[in-house]
Amino acid sequence: MSSDIGMADAETPNAGGGELLVWPWTGILAMATDDDATADAVSTLAFHAQQHFAGVPTTALQEAAAADGHGHHHHFLVLHFGKSWAGLRDAMSLPSGFPGAGKREWRRRGEGATSDAVYGWPPGRMTCAAATVWTGGS
Repeated sequence: MSSDIGMADAETPNAGGGELLVWPWTGILAMATDDDATADAVSTLAFHAQQHFAGVPTTALQEAAAADGHGHHHHFLVLHFGKSWAGLRDAMSLPSGFPGAGKREWRRRGEGATSDAVYGWPPGRMTCAAATVWTGGS
């Protein structure tokens, strides 16, 4: 049996009440920069994505004027792991690649108050709701 068997498109109620992960499986890498160093930030995030998850498709996003009170620019890289057991395994392994630098630490540090550090986490329901509002998506 292959470890990369596709998973069925089905909605499952959240019986346990815990945080739901995003389907298809995705991950987020994030960093803040002191200035508009977009090229450096994109390169750094792409390097970390390649180092931990070679070959995974990505989408780069930038928040032009971060409201963190530090004048930082926030940069994000969405990792698209796909609809498979391997994708789920990759999404679940994301926090181990960035110990002490997950979503909770990103928020505690004022949405990236520590410049040039890379954070990574699998997005949950609340992350996607915020991203929909932030990007103007539906």
